[in-house]
Formats: sequence, structure tokens, C-alpha cells
Amino acid sequence: MRRVVTGLNGDGRSCVIFDGVPPARLSATQAGTTAYALWRTAGPQADNGGVSDAAAEPFDIRLEFGATKFLTTCFPPVPDAGELTVQERAQRAREASRVPQLHRTAHAHPGMHATNSVDYVVVVRGELTMVLEEGECLLRAGDVVVDRGVAHAWENRGLEPAVIVVALVDAAPL
Repeated sequence: MRRVVTGLNGDGRSCVIFDGVPPARLSATQAGTTAYALWRTAGPQADNGGVSDAAAEPFDIRLEFGATKFLTTCFPPVPDAGELTVQERAQRAREASRVPQLHRTAHAHPGMHATNSVDYVVVVRGELTMVLEEGECLLRAGDVVVDRGVAHAWENRGLEPAVIVVALVDAAPL
């Protein structure tokens, strides 16, 4: 189990603050079961009433106060990835990384963005590089990320599609 948690360093720049096995295990209810506490927040409760499809509306990553969103994203590899060096794939992945201007940060990377949320990210397929203002972090299937509203970008520098599942939870701005 690998958990990566982002935050701000002493200069106010995004970085990885924790990388490794989560510190707390939950007691197992079944023999052979291992459960880890990954992160938590306090806040208002969601409303589970109603029968309408909450995913049918137009969808973006903005959140209303107390809201959550749950999504999956597939990052395809860059064209002809198998014929490129790792450095060439990284350059092409950077050029291909784009986010709406609304969420962009003042950074040279075209995919660098931040939201007022805590994002729980699980890599379910492939490899993905999380680019921060201070460094990068290569993530593989099974890795989890707790992104705490910091500037970051995603790049698929691999040879196959990378798929993530993300739960966004409203948070106070940094």
C-alpha cells in the first residue's frame, strides 16, 4: 500500500509531504483482510435521498460548498509512445496536458492547476506522473494520492492508458 499526500512546503510551493505506507491500520473484520485509514475530513453530511441521476448534469471539477464529485479519467499515452525515448515521451506528455483556464495556475506547465478541494485519487491502471511545483512523483496502479488543493499536473509518460478514479471533496482554499 502506497499513499502519497500533497501539501505546501515552507516557501508555499506544492510538494509531496508524505509518501509511503499509511500510518494507521483499521482492525480487520475478516481473516486476511487489511484495511488502512488513508485520510479524513470533517464536514456536512451528503443527502442520499431522491432518485435522480446526479451524474447526468454537465460536469466539471468546480464544487459548491460542502459538495463532492466522483469521477474517472483516462489519460491516453502520447502518439507513437513505443517509438520514443522516456525523455521524448515526457516532453510530449507535458505538451498534451491541458486544463481549463478557470483552474490554471500561474505556472509554465500547461496542465498545472489547483482546486478548492481535497481529492482522493486511486491509480487503477497504468502509470501516471504527478508534477508539482517542487518535484514529480511517479504513480503506479494501486497507488493512492490525497491531493490537498495544491498546484499539480498529470502526465502519462507510459506506453499504455493510465486510468484514475477521483473523489473530490469541497475544501477551504489554501
